Amino acid sequence: MRKRFVFVIALITAGVVYAEPPAPAELLPELRKGGYILFIRHPKTNPDQADTDPLHLDNIQAQRQLSDEGRQQATALGEAFRALKLPVDKRPPSFSTLAKSRPRWA
Repeated sequence: MRKRFVFVIALITAGVVYAEPPAPAELLPELRKGGYILFIRHPKTNPDQADTDPLHLDNIQAQRQLSDEGRQQATALGEAFRALKLPVDKRPPSFSTLAKSRPRWA
């Protein structure tokens, strides 16, 4: 039984590792269909700030803030999604002010 399980995991892993990504011409129409979860790192923050009170998320002043460049990046990301007509149905919940501010600027 264990050998069969390992074999199945190996087959699944091989399929994932060697899967061909879609061609760029196929990617945009596929993304426009929706139903995907895109993980995007937050835009640039102020380098002189640190999360000094990470256990108290209601303390906004103790959290890193987006820099001016970061706000421009977030705005550009939102404009790109709109220009490409990519649907955005939901944003996952986050308690971090940094994570919440990116969608506001987008």
